Amino acid sequence: MKAHYIVQIDRPEQHHVKVTVKFSRPKDAAKLKVFLPSWSPGSYLMREYARHIRWFEASQANGEVLFHQQEAKGVWEIDWKKSALKTEQTELQISYEIYCKELTVRTSHVDASHAFLHGPSYLMGIVGESLETPTIEFRFPPLWSKLSTALKDISPARNQFLYSAVNYDELIDTPVEIGCHETDGFEYKGIPHHLAYYGEVYPHKQKLKDDIKKVVEAVAKHFREDLPYDQYLFINHFVPRLYGGLEHLNSTALQFDGRKFSCRKDYLNYLSLVGHEYFHLWNVKRIRPEAFGPFDYLNENYTSLLWLSEGMTSFMDDLFVYRAGISTLEEYLEIIKANFET
Repeated sequence: MKAHYIVQIDRPEQHHVKVTVKFSRPKDAAKLKVFLPSWSPGSYLMREYARHIRWFEASQANGEVLFHQQEAKGVWEIDWKKSALKTEQTELQISYEIYCKELTVRTSHVDASHAFLHGPSYLMGIVGESLETPTIEFRFPPLWSKLSTALKDISPARNQFLYSAVNYDELIDTPVEIGCHETDGFEYKGIPHHLAYYGEVYPHKQKLKDDIKKVVEAVAKHFREDLPYDQYLFINHFVPRLYGGLEHLNSTALQFDGRKFSCRKDYLNYLSLVGHEYFHLWNVKRIRPEAFGPFDYLNENYTSLLWLSEGMTSFMDDLFVYRAGISTLEEYLEIIKANFET
């Protein structure tokens, strides 16, 4: 099934995002269900993102409203038999508005300064249907000049922001940063690695881009430099009192207190976070427990292998900073000691 998403941010200071999804009615279907995920891959707790939906509607392409009702948590059903208008039209759309005011790596956040859009928290899917190369268009205030994402850019013009994904899984596994953030990047093995920086960083003497590249090289060498992507994006939120990261198929979202880079210990901690999420590119995203795919986005996906998916990654992240030649042996051993003590 084909689907086209339109993501519209008109008044970011109100923290609202309007999403419209256009698609075709499955042949001979009397009912159809759409859903918003309850959790995010890589973040193993039920988040119940549907609680942030302010309103939902379904209509035909000509604007005629279709009968719909919320059937369960995060699930809405469209029923053609109960619709007042009996029609043979096949094109339809759903529209809904999401409240986005929680800045974490597993939620969406929109305010006057930027928009961080986390796929599972705002992009609905269609129950029982596999989306084939869905497209997504972003519309936002003209004062915002940049959009950073690892989605495939198919924009026909510079003032348009149109992207595509292989399927629904990839679509929601690719976060988006919009605003006036700083951007940078480097190449490794001829492949572009993009950097997006949102937030404030206090003056420091660290070589951020160079050290991120060193960590990337150290992790890639562990996997014989076989890079499973054609581009990669690091979205960085340098915001006071924030810390965390979440891996994605071809990108990652990182949050760290930008005031702390002048402290050697804290800076090494940030680079360890970089190594942790980048290592997940293989461990979890490509080498994964059987329960982690195909995903059931509405219910818990149980596994007894988090010790491998997360435990091994937590052990390796500091080691990669040492292998990259950034931390000394003494610093690495002190970090390992502290990790065991906590």
